[in-house]
Amino acid sequence: MDLSALDRHERIVLQLSAGKDSLACLVACEPWWHKIVVAWGNRGAEYPETLETIEKVRDLALEFVEVHPPIPHDLSMRVHGYPSDLIPLRNVEGVQHLTGQARIGPRVQTYLDCCNRMLWKPLDHFCQEYGATLIIRGQRNAEDMRSPVRSGDVIDGVEYLHPIEDMDDAEVVQFLEAHGWPLPEHYLWTAKSLDCWACTAYLHESQDRLQYTREYHPDFWRRLAPRLKAVRQVVGAELSHLDAAVQLTEE
Repeated sequence: MDLSALDRHERIVLQLSAGKDSLACLVACEPWWHKIVVAWGNRGAEYPETLETIEKVRDLALEFVEVHPPIPHDLSMRVHGYPSDLIPLRNVEGVQHLTGQARIGPRVQTYLDCCNRMLWKPLDHFCQEYGATLIIRGQRNAEDMRSPVRSGDVIDGVEYLHPIEDMDDAEVVQFLEAHGWPLPEHYLWTAKSLDCWACTAYLHESQDRLQYTREYHPDFWRRLAPRLKAVRQVVGAELSHLDAAVQLTEE
């Protein structure tokens, strides 16, 4: 684990999600805590388990900043739509003005647009305002979804450091336990951090999170379940046309 970049920089931001990977980064960087700002993006749809972990981090007497999106998550979903892995264009904000097609059901948006608006862009804005020259992230090469940025890359004068980039899941868990940081209990159910309870996307990797929500957070589930059904309605309406076209190829 090469952490020499921490000696070269003075304006350092560690972007914390409260998941095991960013916690491992925080633990690894302990000798440099005095010169690191920990920035956590609060999207307004956090699980109590996440907030509990955040409070533990606050108690470490670090320089801690809570970053918020420009609008609350409920308002964002009303304006921009529910995040989805599949996007029927007629339900995307603004498309009706271009095509004249009537929208069927609620608006939807790509999960990338939602995450960018509610998390990535606010964190990026904070880092720019702070003047960060080094940004620490918990990204790992073993992850299915990861940015193209690699540890040591310098983009627009900002260096990126991914301390656990070469670790797998088991190694991250072992590292945390060796340093006296037990995993949050929800990892007994879920493979990843909980993120937003209101998310209707990332379904290829979120089935365990959805089951956990239904089991342990019924109030959240009562709000989330109708949104999942609404996304299925609008996606299904478009898929029916594709199914009809595919059927022609099989006749």
